[in-house]
Amino acid sequence: MKAITRALGVARSNVLAWRRERPAPAPQLELAHAAESPENEAILSEVRALVNVRASYGYRRITALLNRARKRVGQPRVNPKRIYRLVKREKLLLERCTGDRPVASTTASSSRSSRTYA
Repeated sequence: MKAITRALGVARSNVLAWRRERPAPAPQLELAHAAESPENEAILSEVRALVNVRASYGYRRITALLNRARKRVGQPRVNPKRIYRLVKREKLLLERCTGDRPVASTTASSSRSSRTYA
């Protein structure tokens, strides 16, 4: 604490007093009731059906398919963030692609640099 207060140029007693007077953080609202709403469960059942058919599709493509199907029957579209939240909660997300792939080893006979030209 001493190094921090010195760097900030304030007295330690002021920081300690401020920490004592600081109000307690507000309690977090319980959002469990929103996650288990009947509407979310209906959307999730549609998402599960799409994921079962197309397991390699991520949440963005699943959202596009879901919204296209909902548009055909006259239902409102679903926000992609909502789909992401539901898919993440149900552990249906795909692994992220990092782009790191193993490098293929080349043999001396197939390497262009190993050829000799006269």
